[in-house]
Amino acid sequence: MSESTMDEGVANESPIDMDAFRQDMKEQDLEDLIDELIEAFVGDASIRFDALQTAVESVDANGIRTAAHAYKSAAATMQAVRLANLLQQTETAAHDGDVAKAVGLLPLLKSEHEAVLAQLGQA
Repeated sequence: MSESTMDEGVANESPIDMDAFRQDMKEQDLEDLIDELIEAFVGDASIRFDALQTAVESVDANGIRTAAHAYKSAAATMQAVRLANLLQQTETAAHDGDVAKAVGLLPLLKSEHEAVLAQLGQA
C-alpha cells in the first residue's frame, strides 16, 4: 500500500476499509482467501501488538521498530489505514531514536488495534 493510499484512507470512519481490502484481494486474484486472511490477521494481531507493547515498555528502539514494521505490513494489507499510519509513525520514531514519541503513540495504537479487532468481531 502506498503512503498516499494510506493518507487517503484516514478520512474513512471504519477502522478497516473492507471494500478496499476486498478489491485488493480481487485484483490479486485472492478473493477465495479473504476469510483465511482475516482469520490469520486476527490470530496474529494481538501477538504483534503485545510484542510492540513489550518493546515500548522495555524502551527498546530496535524492538519497537521491528515490531511496528511487522504489524504495519499486516495492517496495511488489511486496509486498516489509521492503524498502519500510527505504526508507520512509531516505526519512524524508533528508527530516529525518538523512543519517547513511540511511547506516546502507544495509547493511540492500542485504541486503534482494539477498534480493528472489534470491526472484525474479535474484540
